[in-house]
Amino acid sequence: MEYDYVSLIQSEKEITNAILTGYSEEELFQTIDRYIACFTKHSILPKLVYEAVFRFFNSLDRMVKFIDPLCTINLEDLTIHDFEQYGTIDDLHQALNDMLSFTLKKGENYTQTNTRTLREIKNYLDDHLNEAISLDLIEQRFYVNKYVFCRQFKKYTGQTFGNYIKSQRLYKAKDMLENSHTKIYEIAQLLGFKDESYFSAVFKKHFHLSPSEYRALHQKSQTRAE
Repeated sequence: MEYDYVSLIQSEKEITNAILTGYSEEELFQTIDRYIACFTKHSILPKLVYEAVFRFFNSLDRMVKFIDPLCTINLEDLTIHDFEQYGTIDDLHQALNDMLSFTLKKGENYTQTNTRTLREIKNYLDDHLNEAISLDLIEQRFYVNKYVFCRQFKKYTGQTFGNYIKSQRLYKAKDMLENSHTKIYEIAQLLGFKDESYFSAVFKKHFHLSPSEYRALHQKSQTRAE
């Protein structure tokens, strides 16, 4: 039986992203679980599994070295026989956990984005929340490798690049709802949300109240305090 190529490729992309952008070990293991499930749920022949994993590891090695030629990760020496030595899918699963966890930790030896640069980028993000901000823009403006930067930024702030921008925009919106009479659609525009409906949906998902509900509740509590 053949595996689901779409799910398999998606899982490989997730693992690659985990290595490049510095996921936690727990997050990495979750992506490996989904990868292995691509084989187990279709009862794939072991030979096909070994070939697929071997192909993926070679692809991962090339990707990492293309992004950072100085990195110390080395997967190219692995042969298909190295994978065939694991007698069961469970054994292979555990081996992948061990190998890719080691690879993730080795990724800490990538060229570092220094703390001063990280602070400058963070300040830039905070000052430009109303603008469209992308990793490509940060790479070009601050002369950093965007993949290396992602790893270091997550360590520095505790959040991924995208989540940091979203959370800062939401807390800025919360402050504006509390301390200004700016209309909700204007807040959405000022903070870079594509429209009021999208802003309201994201705000409610985060704070469990719509912007209008939050503003009304805050005004009511202020009135009681007075």
